Amino acid sequence: MKPKYIVSLYFSYVANSGGVIDFAENLTQGMLRLQPRQAVVLRPVAVAGERIRRLLRFVAEFWVALRFWRTPAVALFPNYFFIPLPGGRLKSVVVVHDLMFKHYPQYVGRAKRLLLDVSYRLARRYADGVVFISQDSQRDFEKHYGVPRLHTYIYNPIVLPEDSADSQALAPAVSQPYVIANFHFYPHKNLPRLLEVFGGLKKQWPELRLVFTGNRPPQFDALVAPLPFANDIQHLGFLPKQQVMALVRHAAFFMSMSQFEGFNMSAAEAALLGRPLVLSDIPVHRELFSECATLVPLDEPSPDFKGIVDYVRNHEAKTPSFANDVTPEAVASKYMAFMDQLLKA
Repeated sequence: MKPKYIVSLYFSYVANSGGVIDFAENLTQGMLRLQPRQAVVLRPVAVAGERIRRLLRFVAEFWVALRFWRTPAVALFPNYFFIPLPGGRLKSVVVVHDLMFKHYPQYVGRAKRLLLDVSYRLARRYADGVVFISQDSQRDFEKHYGVPRLHTYIYNPIVLPEDSADSQALAPAVSQPYVIANFHFYPHKNLPRLLEVFGGLKKQWPELRLVFTGNRPPQFDALVAPLPFANDIQHLGFLPKQQVMALVRHAAFFMSMSQFEGFNMSAAEAALLGRPLVLSDIPVHRELFSECATLVPLDEPSPDFKGIVDYVRNHEAKTPSFANDVTPEAVASKYMAFMDQLLKA
């Protein structure tokens, strides 16, 4: 049987962790469960050297378009880049995560900004379909680039590892109560504001600790050392998923002061685990988490720290409204229905 859905994971030549990888792996997991004989997943091979991997990321995507040029199928490119080839039977779907580089260009190199801008212009004009990971991402894209020919938004798929005795035993020991901040560091994650808000919360809740996971930013020690509560901050580095989720399950709350997000997988995971969220007041957080979070303005000098602590202490866990929309099977079903539209067009 010829493939109906072709998923290119060649973008992971230049990335091996983070939200986009989690998204792509969870999505392919759902697709292979629903259509194991019609879905083909293309993965990179192990190659040494960052420059070679970066080049292969783009060469491999071109090869996908060329290899399947005459195949009546849909190729899914999970991370913005694709090569439009005219005259073929292969349809293309591009996933757009966010336009952070438009709002905070200082965080993205000039070459990367140019690549992203060209890629999004190509996707808007030539991709057969575009999927956005939130309504906010869709609105932002349409504002800057216009409306694609066929598009939709589909929330990210989320997989939560089971809470096992092994994962609990392997997780690092952390004194409670603690707030969890699990993310891979990028400048827009807004570490200084997060530390500032934690300091205000700690005045209301003196025994509270702050625990980070993910890659450790180079300036972390310099930022933390002068703080009067530096001894109550712990960075555990990159941990296996099961261990991170074990820490999230037992945290007093999850916190993110990010300046920009397309979805915020870590916050969604914490919400699904019933944890209260303390988040920056940005559009996508309002879209997804209003019912399970308290939102803190990014530029307010003195937020209502007592009100935030009261919210956390009085929080009653409930299933967020998006829960049924983010299972891998539900998300995969929506993606395949969207791709089927293209095949029928």
